[in-house]
Amino acid sequence: MPLNLVHTNDMEDKKMVDIKDKIKKLLALATSPNENEARAALLKARELMAKYKLEEYDLESKKDASVVDELVGVSCTAMTNGWITQLATEIAKRYCCTPFIQRRIGGKRRWIGFIGLEDDFAVCKQVFLYACEFVFDECDNIRRIGSLTRCTTDIRELCNAYGYGFVKGLHDSFEEQDRLHNEYSLVLVPSDPVLEASRYMGEPQVLGGSDGSKVYGSSAYSSKGYVDGKMFDPMAKLEG
Repeated sequence: MPLNLVHTNDMEDKKMVDIKDKIKKLLALATSPNENEARAALLKARELMAKYKLEEYDLESKKDASVVDELVGVSCTAMTNGWITQLATEIAKRYCCTPFIQRRIGGKRRWIGFIGLEDDFAVCKQVFLYACEFVFDECDNIRRIGSLTRCTTDIRELCNAYGYGFVKGLHDSFEEQDRLHNEYSLVLVPSDPVLEASRYMGEPQVLGGSDGSKVYGSSAYSSKGYVDGKMFDPMAKLEG
């Protein structure tokens, strides 16, 4: 066997630890107050994950791993932060996982969870929580600015407009990344055990909350959500 195909379990463990550490640093860099560019950070995190997966397949070795299905501590309703279910779906399907929801019978609140192989779940969860935190921070700014002139309902709708805009921008960025790197769509998909475990779980559906389109000024917040992250390249800092 050629030397470059020797790949022990210890080497695999170290590679995944390294990749998760780099992604943590990547997302941390994106929280700079002068460079709040989240979408590019999420794309770079995915790029790192894809490179790891490609190396793993090139070495013709795939470590057995257990399937994890867990809630991640984030919830929403149709009226409040309904964009979260879309965000969970967008991120899960591009980070080798599948999303699901849990809610009490008759309850309005949906709790978000993911199903994936252990290492994939850890990365997917981290990226999702970071994206939620980023949008929540911007929504806090919207509330602070609008508290003197807007009613609570309008502020909520403006936050939704930003959230839905952010998810749309992230979706388009993922699509562009896939066009540039066809191999990503081949390696960053849920494995058969994950799909089997997901068969009876409820995938997050698009909730019926407003995207803010009836509130004056909401288009500006939707546009801001869409473009946030467009120019930032935190990977350059990591490599430097």
